[in-house]
Amino acid sequence: PRSDYPAYYDRVRAACQAAGFVPRVSHREAQQNCAVLVAAGNGILLTPATFGRNPTPGMRYVPLESAESEGLQAEVWAAWPRVDAHSAAAETLRTIVRSLASTRGQEYP
Repeated sequence: PRSDYPAYYDRVRAACQAAGFVPRVSHREAQQNCAVLVAAGNGILLTPATFGRNPTPGMRYVPLESAESEGLQAEVWAAWPRVDAHSAAAETLRTIVRSLASTRGQEYP
């Protein structure tokens, strides 16, 4: 709903309008999976490019790389409890950070 992320919601609608259409927005119910809804023919889903690395059967992935899509970037936040630097959780976190850095053309220390 717009009330969850008003600025992002408005940017998405503006990009759609600039592309020549006005989306009819549907909201999922609690516990519904957006990708499964799309695969069943219920609309489109804006998702990070990495989502397409493990495609959902029945979905087609199309990159948005136009001037209109510039403002569609979103921040992703993560939180986790303190972990031992040598634990499996710490190694998982390092892998995620390396992956994010490489997608941005950055080196991970």
